[in-house]
Amino acid sequence: TPTTTATAQASATATPTATATTEPLDFANLRLEFYEGNNGTQNLVCSISGTILRIWGLKIDFTKYNACQNDEARSVILRNVPKGTIIRIYDDSSCLSSKDDWTQITILENIDRFTVSSFESDNFRQEIQVDYRTSGNLDGKVSCISVSEP
Repeated sequence: TPTTTATAQASATATPTATATTEPLDFANLRLEFYEGNNGTQNLVCSISGTILRIWGLKIDFTKYNACQNDEARSVILRNVPKGTIIRIYDDSSCLSSKDDWTQITILENIDRFTVSSFESDNFRQEIQVDYRTSGNLDGKVSCISVSEP
């Protein structure tokens, strides 16, 4: 099965590489790697697998999940994310969009690797759509994530 590679510009200052594949991906192999800096830089805040997401009911409150540092993440590297997955990043620890800032990441094609360089900017590419839903501070203020399986 063919694999395609595309360059995705997540912000005006960064040009990370995205790799999409047409091969089926298992949600259990999904990995979300949150970083302290923009563009997937600085310290790793936490790494969350599809298996962990399922154990936690597809929603992780960083104030209760000790493997993630609350109010630190500014970017995420997506690995092995199946088409149709929706990831929501929230400032609110209850994952409520009505209370605070949030971003929705919609996976349009299977993703082997993609860097979302900031949660505070929109980005639309062939393989991914990032929608920043408010205008406050979300970078460095992430407290909860929720994921919908395809």
